[in-house]
Amino acid sequence: MANGTGLKLRRWLITVITTLAACLGSICIAPTAAGWNLFDDPVTPVAAQVGSLFNLITIITGGILFVVWTVLSVAIWRYRHQPGRIPRLVHGNIVLEIVWTVVPAILLLIIAVPSYRTLMAMETIPPPDLTVEVIGHQWYWEYRYPDSGLILTNQPLRVPAHRNIKLLLTSADVIHNWYVPDFAFKISTIPGRINQTWFRTERAGSFVGQCAELCGTLHSRMQIAVEAMPPEAFAGWQRQMVAQSQGQAAGGAGKALYETNCAACHQLNGEGLAGAIPPLAGAEIPSGPPDAHISLVLKGKMGPLTVKSQTYNGVMPPFVQLSDEELAAIITYERTTWGNRGSTVTPAQVRALRGR
Repeated sequence: MANGTGLKLRRWLITVITTLAACLGSICIAPTAAGWNLFDDPVTPVAAQVGSLFNLITIITGGILFVVWTVLSVAIWRYRHQPGRIPRLVHGNIVLEIVWTVVPAILLLIIAVPSYRTLMAMETIPPPDLTVEVIGHQWYWEYRYPDSGLILTNQPLRVPAHRNIKLLLTSADVIHNWYVPDFAFKISTIPGRINQTWFRTERAGSFVGQCAELCGTLHSRMQIAVEAMPPEAFAGWQRQMVAQSQGQAAGGAGKALYETNCAACHQLNGEGLAGAIPPLAGAEIPSGPPDAHISLVLKGKMGPLTVKSQTYNGVMPPFVQLSDEELAAIITYERTTWGNRGSTVTPAQVRALRGR
C-alpha cells in the first residue's frame, strides 16, 4: 500500500515539474516576427522599452517560480513522513545562506538597471517638435496647439508621426487620467497643476485610449483618440485648420466692418442694386483669385465691370483708409458668405498689394 502511494506521489511530482518546465520553456522560446514579446508591436520608443522590461521580468520571475516549485516538490517528496525515520537536525548552512542572499540580489540588480533606464526614458523629455496642451473636462478632452493657436474639442488628437510630441496636461474640473495603452504610459490631469510627458509614434495610424480615473457619471464616455499622420499630411491639415480658424475669426469681425463700410451699396445680403451696384453673392470675384479681389477693394475701380454676365458702370471707391487687418476681415467675409467659396485673406496679403 505504501509503495502504491509513493508511486502515485512520484508520478504527480514528475507531472508538475514537467508541466512547469514546458510552460517556462514555451515562454522563453516563443518566436514572433518582431522577436519575443507579450505585447503588440511597440508603437513608441518608450513602449518598446516597457515591453522589453516586462519580458525580462517575466522570464526572471518565471525562472524563480520554476526553481522554487522544483525545490519544494523535491523537498516534499524526499522528506515526506516515513514510519520509524528520524530527521537529521540542521543548524544552518553558510554556503546556502550566501547563495540565497547573493543570487536574489543579482537578479534584483538585473531588473533594476533596465527599470531605471526605462523610467528615465519616460521622464526625460527630448526637444519637442510639437507641444500640445491637454485639458480634461467632464467629460471630454480639449487639445490646444500653442504654436499655431489651434484648439480642438471632442476631436482626435492629431500629431505627426516620427516626431517628438510633448504633452502638457491639466484639468478644468476634477482629476482625469490620459491613458493610451499603445503608448505604454498613463498620466493624471489635475486641476491647478501641469503634468508633462512625451511620445513619438514610429508609424502612422490611429490609437485609442480612455480616461483611467473615475471622474463622474459619464466617465465611460471620456474616450481618447490619437491620429498619427505622416508629417507632410499633418502640415497640410494644420495649415487648413489654421486657415479655417482665421476665416471664422475674420468672418465675425468682417461682418461688422462690411455692414459699416459696404452694405449701403452692396446690401446686407450681398445682392447689390439691380442695374447699378453689382452683387457679391455668387459673383465671380469673391470666389476667384484673392489678389484680384484685394486689389479691387483696396484700389477701387472706375468704369464698366461685368458680374454674372451683366455689365455695371458704377464707381467702386478705394478703401485705403482701412487697415490691413480690417480689409482682410471684410474681404474674407465677402469670400466666405452667401454661398461664395473663395479662400480666406490674411493681413499680409493685403499689405503686399498695398505697397505695389
